[in-house]
Amino acid sequence: QTRTLSLDKQVVSGDPYAAVGDVVAYRYVITNSGNVTLAGPFSVTDDKIAGIAAVNGPLAPGGSVTATGSYTITQTDLNNGSVTNVASASGNGVTSNTDTETVDATQTRTLSLDKQVVSGDPYAAVGDVVVYNYVITNSGNVTLAGPF
Repeated sequence: QTRTLSLDKQVVSGDPYAAVGDVVAYRYVITNSGNVTLAGPFSVTDDKIAGIAAVNGPLAPGGSVTATGSYTITQTDLNNGSVTNVASASGNGVTSNTDTETVDATQTRTLSLDKQVVSGDPYAAVGDVVVYNYVITNSGNVTLAGPF
C-alpha cells in the first residue's frame, strides 16, 4: 500500500501584476497519487499565503480536491519585479511534493517634471534673476533612486 499526495499549484489570475493591491489568485489541486484512500482533511502550506482553508476527504486513489488562496501585491513585489512562492499539501501524515509558481510585474519607470517660475517674471533688464521651482514626480509604479 502506497500513501502519496501530489500538488499542482496554478496561477488563476493576476499574472502579470502592475499595482500595489493587485491580487494574485492561486488554485491548489491535491491528488491522491497512491493506491489507498486517504481520509483527510488536507491542508495546503504556502510560504506567502496564510490561512488557506483545509479541504475535506476522503480522497480515493487518483482523486483530486481543490483549495484556493490569494496574495496581495506590495510595493516591494513591484520593485522586485516578480513574486515567487512555494506550496505543499499534507494530510493523514503524508506530505506532497512542493510546487513553485512565479508571477511577474509590469514595471513602469517614469518621472514627470513640472517647472514653475517662482520670481523674476517679468524681467526688465539683462542680469535680472529669474527663479524657477522644479518638481520631479515618480509617476511610475516602482521606487526609483536618485539623484534626479
